[in-house]
Amino acid sequence: MLQWRADCRASIRYNGSLFEYAGLRWVQTSFMQPQAHVFDRFLYNDTTHTYTIDRFLADLQSRYGGIDSVLLWPTYPNIGMDDRNQFDMIASLPGGLAKLRQLIDQLHERGVRVLWPLKPWDLGTRRSPDASRQTDSGHTTQMAALLDATGADGINGDTFNWVSEDYFTQSVARGRPIAIEPEGGGNAFGQKAELKGVHDGYVASDRALHDWLNYQTMSWGYWSYPPMPMVDRWKWFDTRHMTHVCDRWRRHRNVNLQAAWINGVGYETWENVWGLWNGISQRDGEAIRRLRTVMTFLGGGADGSSYLASPQFVPFVPAAMRPTEVPASYFPHPDPTLAARGDGFYSLINLGAEAAGDVLAVPFAPPEGSQAMNMDEDMVMVNAPRATATRFFDLFGGTELVPSSIHPVPAEVEGEGEGGGPTDLRVAVLQLRIERGGFGGVLVTSNSRGLIIEGDQIEDGVDVQFPWEAHPQRQHDAVLSVAGFHIDRYPVTCAQFATFLIEHRYIPRDATRFLLNWARSPSPGLREDLYTMPAGYEKKPATYVSLADARAYCAAYGKRLPRAWEWSLAGGHGVDGRAYPWGSQAGTEGEHFPVEHRGFAMPGPDDVDAHPAGRSPHGVFDLIGNVWQMTDVFEDEHTRAVLTRGGCNYVPQAENGFSSTWYFPQAKSLNEHNKYYIMDDAYERSGTLGFRCVQDAAAEDGSTPLTCWEKPNGGRKCV
Repeated sequence: MLQWRADCRASIRYNGSLFEYAGLRWVQTSFMQPQAHVFDRFLYNDTTHTYTIDRFLADLQSRYGGIDSVLLWPTYPNIGMDDRNQFDMIASLPGGLAKLRQLIDQLHERGVRVLWPLKPWDLGTRRSPDASRQTDSGHTTQMAALLDATGADGINGDTFNWVSEDYFTQSVARGRPIAIEPEGGGNAFGQKAELKGVHDGYVASDRALHDWLNYQTMSWGYWSYPPMPMVDRWKWFDTRHMTHVCDRWRRHRNVNLQAAWINGVGYETWENVWGLWNGISQRDGEAIRRLRTVMTFLGGGADGSSYLASPQFVPFVPAAMRPTEVPASYFPHPDPTLAARGDGFYSLINLGAEAAGDVLAVPFAPPEGSQAMNMDEDMVMVNAPRATATRFFDLFGGTELVPSSIHPVPAEVEGEGEGGGPTDLRVAVLQLRIERGGFGGVLVTSNSRGLIIEGDQIEDGVDVQFPWEAHPQRQHDAVLSVAGFHIDRYPVTCAQFATFLIEHRYIPRDATRFLLNWARSPSPGLREDLYTMPAGYEKKPATYVSLADARAYCAAYGKRLPRAWEWSLAGGHGVDGRAYPWGSQAGTEGEHFPVEHRGFAMPGPDDVDAHPAGRSPHGVFDLIGNVWQMTDVFEDEHTRAVLTRGGCNYVPQAENGFSSTWYFPQAKSLNEHNKYYIMDDAYERSGTLGFRCVQDAAAEDGSTPLTCWEKPNGGRKCV
C-alpha cells in the first residue's frame, strides 16, 4: 500500500496544494452531507410558496445531529421531460436564481456549505449559446455563472468518476476555488489489499484516471460493503481527501457508518431518493449524531490540527487484538512530536457479538514513572500513578477511561450500553395517494375488467400505491369496477384555454413560464395580462400549464383531472387488454401518433385531431405520443408527484445521436405511466405537458362509485 501510494503520487506529480486554499478548508470537516431534492416539502412549502431552511435543518438536527454540507438536487429525474437543460431547470425554480442566492446565504449563515449537481451526460437538451463543441455544451461556462450567481461552494459530478479540470481552474481564476465531488470518485481496496492488482494493474495502466486528484477534494464512496470494511483508496492517497460513504437504498446503515468511522471519512445522509423516502432509523440517527460530534472534534482542533487528516493514518492497525471482530485504525496527532509521545486516536468498530472486551494492545512511553495496560476478560486495566499515566478516553461514549488498579473500567466499543440499542423504526409508507378535484366529452362505462399499469421510472425502488393496494409497488394489476365518466375527446386545446382565460379572467399565482410559447402583453385597465397564442395553434394542446392551472381550468367547467385508471380505460385498455388505443400492436409513427423528434429543441405538438387512426374504441383521440397528460397526484410528507400518461413527441438527443438513458423515459402505451415530481408553478410548467378533463357520469348512466375496503386476510378490495 505504501508503494502504491508513492507510485500513484509520482505518476501525476501530486503535491496536494489544492488543500491549502483557505476557501476549501471546510471540506475536511464536511462529515455529514445529504442529497436533498429542492422540491422536498421540508425544504420548500408548496402552500406558502416559500423555502423553509429552518424547518429542513431542524428536522435533521433533531433526528441525527445536523449536517455540514448539502447537495441540492433540482433536476433528475425530471430532466428530459422537455428541452430544458440542467441550468434551465435550476433557473425555473421558484423565485429564480435570486431566491436561490437567498437560500444559500441562509444555509451559510447556519454553517452549511452547498453543492450543485453537474450532469456531464446532459448533451441532448437545449444548447447553450456558449457551447463551442459537442463535448462541452457550455457546461463549464454555465456552471461558473450559476456558482457566482448563487454563491454555492462546489459541484457534484453526477454518474462520473471525475469532471474536467476546467471547472476548478476557472474557479481559482475567479478567486473562488470550489470543491469538486464526483459521484463515482470513491474507491476502496480490502484490508489486505490485492497489491498486485492495485499496483501493477490500476496504477500502471490507468494513471490518467488519477489526474483528477490534483483538483478534486471530495468524492462519494460507492463501494461494496462487506462485513469487514475496506480501506478508502483516496483517504489513503491523501488523508485530507473527504469521501462520503453512500449506499442510498440501504435501510439499516450500520455497515456504512462503520466504513466511514474506521476510515475517518464522511457519510451521505441521503433519505429522499428520487422521491422515495428511505428514512434513517432512530438507532442509526443516534449513531450518526455521535459520529458527527466526535469526528468534528477530531477533525478540526482550535489550532487547526486534525487527527483525521493525519498523514500518519494507519488503517487496520496491528494493535487490534481481535482484528476480525474489533478492527481498528489509528490516527496519530498530525504534529510528529506529539504523535511520538503517543497522542493519537483509535477508531474501533465491533463486528463481533460481545459488547465489551479486550481490544487493543497499546504501546506508550510516559515521561516519567511506569505503567502497564492489561487486558483481563472484558476490562481494560491501566495500573499507574495518576500523575504519570497516559490518559484514555472513550470519545464515542463520552467518558474518560480512568486508570485504576482497584476499579477496572469496562471498555465499551459499541457505545450504546452493553450491546443494547433502540429498536429500529419501520420505514414510513413511501407514497400516499390524495384525493383531488378536475370537460364535455366521451362517456366511458365499465364493468369489472382487468387493468394493468406499470411505472416506467429509471431507478430501482417502488412506484406508487393505488387505493386497492396494501403497499407501494412498481406493477399494478387489478380487476376494478369503475364508475362511468365523461372524458374529453381531445386534450384541452389552446383555443379552449384562451376562452377560459377570457371567460373566467384567470390569473395564475405566479406567471413565470405560464403559456411560455404565447405572446404576453399588459392589459390597460385590467388586472390580468393578455395572452395571445401563436398563429395556427388553435387545435394544438395547451402546454406550459402547471398542475394548479390545469385544475383551475377543469374546475371552472365542473370537471377534474382523470384518475390514472380512467385514462387507461378511455384508451380501451379495459375492452380487450389492448396496450394501445388502436389495438395490441405498437402502431405506425406519423399515422397512429406523431413523429418523434430527437434533438436539442422541441418541435411543438401536433394538432389534437391530426391522427384519427390513433383513436380509442371509445372515440378518444390523441392519447399517445403528442404531449404528456396529467392524471393522479401522489404525495407523502416529503414529495409530490403527478402521474403522466401517453408520452410525447420529443426526446432530447445530441447531434451525434447520443441520448442519455437518464432522461425522463417515454411511456407510450395504455399500461405505462411516468412520475413527474412537482414543486410549484414555474418549475412544473413544461412544453410537453398538457391535460384533459373528466366529469363523473350521472347515476342514470348506470355507474357506481369506486369503493375500497380492507380484506380480513390482508390487502384491499375495490369495486
